[in-house]
Amino acid sequence: MKKKWVAAMLAFALALPVAAFAERKCVTNEGFVGAIFESDFDRVVKCLSQNDTAAAMTFITAKRAFFIEAGVPVIVEDTKILSGKVCLRIPGNPTQFWTSLKAIKCTD
Repeated sequence: MKKKWVAAMLAFALALPVAAFAERKCVTNEGFVGAIFESDFDRVVKCLSQNDTAAAMTFITAKRAFFIEAGVPVIVEDTKILSGKVCLRIPGNPTQFWTSLKAIKCTD
């Protein structure tokens, strides 16, 4: 399963250069979590992948992670294509947050 995921992410990385995000309009998708700190995001994802919803909710309750609302315009600040992560910010707000690349939809 991991090999297929890595191959898919590599194909995505080759098909869509990171610089291409700068010229695209992106909005958030529903059903994803985000976190200000990349390490917190990684930990929440690990908890969820282990089906430990209670541990993931601890991060959300402590306001170290949050649910992402759908349809929010975002600016892509950084991407880690091979790990499937993206750093975003909302226009007009300097605060950045990390989430999954699948959490955004970008158009030209």
